[in-house]
Amino acid sequence: MSDGFEVDPPKRTPILLKGGAEMGKTRTPHPAAFRAYMVELVKAGCAQGDCDAGVRHDGLITAEGQELTRMRRENRQSKMERDDLSQAAAWFARETGSRAAEVRIH
Repeated sequence: MSDGFEVDPPKRTPILLKGGAEMGKTRTPHPAAFRAYMVELVKAGCAQGDCDAGVRHDGLITAEGQELTRMRRENRQSKMERDDLSQAAAWFARETGSRAAEVRIH
């Protein structure tokens, strides 16, 4: 059913490279090292998905990995706080110890 309007198909505008050369219709393949890296990345993602789904049991599921990361962060923070408190306690001990010695002498 035509309403009297005809639409011309869109015209393909060629993409030009520097120097005016038209870009080819095919791309050059990615380097072999990049392709191998991407294959390993996809395999690792599939393995993680299998662990999450319960198909595999040789790794952590995502929630366990996130919990482990959170716990390690908290542990690191607790160690820093413990060191700070230890240094503060040592400083207070020196300060109060020297004043107590001065008070006892007089």
